[in-house]
Amino acid sequence: MNIGIIGTGFLGKAVAARLLSTGHKVIVYNRTKNKAESLKNIGAIVADTPKDLAQACDLVITIVKDSEAVESVSFDKNGIIDGKHDELTVADMSTINPISSQKIAKRFLENGISMMDIPVMGGPNLAEKGELVVMVGGKKEIYEKYKHVFDHIGNKTFYLGENGSGHTMKLAMNLQISLLALALSEGITFAKRAGLDPKLFLEILNSTYFKTGMSILKGPKM
Repeated sequence: MNIGIIGTGFLGKAVAARLLSTGHKVIVYNRTKNKAESLKNIGAIVADTPKDLAQACDLVITIVKDSEAVESVSFDKNGIIDGKHDELTVADMSTINPISSQKIAKRFLENGISMMDIPVMGGPNLAEKGELVVMVGGKKEIYEKYKHVFDHIGNKTFYLGENGSGHTMKLAMNLQISLLALALSEGITFAKRAGLDPKLFLEILNSTYFKTGMSILKGPKM
């Protein structure tokens, strides 16, 4: 299967590398072209425009900074939509507003292109090992068609419902993570200002069922 990756930042590069290692043909595009060039060394093809990439791919994955960037690579001149063909599907792995995602999906659908939102939990290191958690929103039949691709980049894939539901869950997860980080940092700061050893605070916390992956892995760095 030919898969396109638009956006070759840290996560985009890692996803591209993982898909190449699992036997897919991967075509990449980045607005700053030299940031995609290193992927040539492991077998990727670098496209000149999102249009060129879309014309050559069955599935196009966008991994860009915000909804405006998704819209730009999708609908501007020489964007994805200009490379439309009957087999084309778009999947957005960016972290964007669910309402914006639904509007983008609707615009694609009006032009005969199916879109899913597929945000992930986990960073580049997990992507390279195929250990992301993938959260999918969109038509179920489209999800089922491409589930094997998602299973190559993630060890868990969850179908959540219609367009926007993946991004909604990602925001809920980010909220949970933010609150955990805030609570942990406040606890460490309180203990330290009270004259207690923050290392002992963490040791005690991690000896209880209140421990988390964050308190174990990130706590010592706070």
